[in-house]
Parts: sequence; C-alpha cells; structure tokens
Amino acid sequence: MSPEGDYVITASELSERLPHIFTPAAPVSDVRLLCGRWQVRSDISDAIARRGAHIVLYGERGVGKSSIAKIELQFAPDKTFYYSVSADDTFETIATAMLQAYNVGWTPQSRSHDNTRRSQGSIEIHGVA
Repeated sequence: MSPEGDYVITASELSERLPHIFTPAAPVSDVRLLCGRWQVRSDISDAIARRGAHIVLYGERGVGKSSIAKIELQFAPDKTFYYSVSADDTFETIATAMLQAYNVGWTPQSRSHDNTRRSQGSIEIHGVA
C-alpha cells in the first residue's frame, strides 16, 4: 500500500498476475464476471424453462457467446447441450453430436446428387415404445 492508501504493484507482479486476470480469448466461467448480458441471460432462462424450446447462439467471434452458454449450463445442466461449432462442421455433424448426447441412435447416410448434398438416415430413440 502506498501512503495514500492505493495498492501498488510492481511490474514483475503485474506480468505474473495479468495472464490470470485478463483472459479475453477464454470464455468467462464465473457469473459475477459476466457483465451487461442480463436481458440475454433472462431470455435464455425463459427458453430453457419452456417445453420444446431450443436456443442457438450465433454471432461474431469474441462477443461472449461461449461465456453466456457456459454460465447458463451451470444453472440447468440436465436440460442443456453445448456444442462449439468449427469451420469444418456441417448440419449433419452438429445434429449427430446432439442426438448422441441424448442417447438417440442416428446412422447418417450421405449422398451427393446434382451438386447438392442430401443427408438421410435412421433414428432410433432408446426407451421409447
């Protein structure tokens, strides 16, 4: 502490602590650190509570989509599925991951026709008569 009551930190302390404090490339995992997104979080909470509702977060890189999703997963882990899309993903890879997460058997069969890609397959829902 300085005589004025300010906390003083040395350059070496700052360079040691900064990578743990300022992490813009990593999603926020503590709800106390997620600021300014209360309306979006409220909308997501409402959708999670609604039967049959689905949520897709999309937008530019670095705007907080993963942070919001991971925070909301903490409040409803049994009702949510998280999948981070990559440039190589297709609708089929995303749908397959989702169905597998819910133990739904899915056997994709793809074929090409006239420069368009069509997917078809069979779905088996376990435990449903």
